[in-house]
Amino acid sequence: MKYQACRMGRVGFSIALAALILIACSEGQAPQQSADVNVLRSLNASLEQVATKVFPAVVHIEVVSYEPFPEHDTEAKVQILAKQRGSGSGVIVDSDGYVITALHVIEGARRINVELDSHAQPLRHVNDSRRHLSFEAKIVGTFKDADVAVLKIEARDLPTVSFPNSDNLKQGELVAALGSPEGLRNSLSLGVVSAVARQIETDDSMLYVQTDAALVSGCSGGPLVNIQGEMVGMDVFSITDRGKSERLGFAVPSEVVHFVYQQIRQYGHVPRPYLGIDAQGITPTLATALHLPTDAGVVISDVADRSPAGKAALQAGDVILSIDGTRLRDVPQLMWTLLHKRQGDQIRLEVARKSHTIMFKLSLAEMPPDATDPHAPGDVEGILVAKLGIMVSGQRHEATEGKNKQSSSGVVVIAQLRGIDPELELNAGDVIRSVNAVSITSVTQLRELLDGFHPGDAIALHVERKGKLMYIAFDLD
Repeated sequence: MKYQACRMGRVGFSIALAALILIACSEGQAPQQSADVNVLRSLNASLEQVATKVFPAVVHIEVVSYEPFPEHDTEAKVQILAKQRGSGSGVIVDSDGYVITALHVIEGARRINVELDSHAQPLRHVNDSRRHLSFEAKIVGTFKDADVAVLKIEARDLPTVSFPNSDNLKQGELVAALGSPEGLRNSLSLGVVSAVARQIETDDSMLYVQTDAALVSGCSGGPLVNIQGEMVGMDVFSITDRGKSERLGFAVPSEVVHFVYQQIRQYGHVPRPYLGIDAQGITPTLATALHLPTDAGVVISDVADRSPAGKAALQAGDVILSIDGTRLRDVPQLMWTLLHKRQGDQIRLEVARKSHTIMFKLSLAEMPPDATDPHAPGDVEGILVAKLGIMVSGQRHEATEGKNKQSSSGVVVIAQLRGIDPELELNAGDVIRSVNAVSITSVTQLRELLDGFHPGDAIALHVERKGKLMYIAFDLD
């Protein structure tokens, strides 16, 4: 079996519930049949209302990214990239154009396009009064641990969905998944809540809503809603066996999605107080091997030096029994508790170390947002030099700091796009210092300079490669 992000797959619909009810109807007497038919009609009407209420707030997301070309030799000196397209779903959570989706839907994206439902009324671009259904989106922020991304489109007066408290969700409750499986928009799949808090692996930091509603490719980022049309989860993945759906779908609980959304709206990221430990779930085998006092719960696997935990003398192998007096069951509970803390907050940890129980009091530090987040907003046109078929960066790297480097000018080659002239031998890490003896100081300048040339013109690039300078000459196509 394998995990499958709901991004590409077959469309399926849950009919088991309706079938059971129909069987029950066929076995009853005439008066009972009439009553059961009324139940079916009521259920049918409720589902129609859910679809009418929720679909205007469900969006289709198209993504353009540049990924390694599958047939390219990975040991080559230059990275060959090809344009890729993907799709997923999302849901509008604020009428001013805020959209949430699954992070993996927009992972590595250079362009994100959000397409609204045709029944989403009224629809206005913030700068004009014309009707729009398609908008380019910007990434507001992401949170990898929960697979959540927040997007912004320049529109207003949009329909939205509401967040109930997912803690009130019950096993067996009817739910519907809405989205664009395989790009088939406005699709609805009916199912039930199979489990309200499913941890896939003992070390996972997330608990998911499990459902038998069909969550297949393209569903990711779409809403899982209850019979009242309220969002109880955000669809993220399913489990398949040899490509066949096992009807095991998983959604991030709405409480987590809403919390992440609010944090990103307020801070641009999810602030993460820093304790300085790696923790994992305890299994019976692990407990036996390490002689732990319990075969369930959370054990510390590593402690960072000079971190709050390190300064407090916590150790690998310590079992965290409770945090602020609350018994600790699993890793997701630890993460969820810490996410609600802030830098400087003091916490109390009850820890079992061998045969002893020790109380620790420590103050949390702040974990800064990842400055190298690969999911940060980006526009490939900002680094694309089309006439050379390359992507470049204005940031110099240590690899370019060779002994013959005469200045800090130039732009660094990041990657080469599929289909360029093979005679143009530029490698990743090369620094383009000048074009026809004109010094290059920025990506924009390089692009503007090349735009002044025409097909057939002779071009000489002064290139720094591994500390040595060389010329690469060619005729522009």
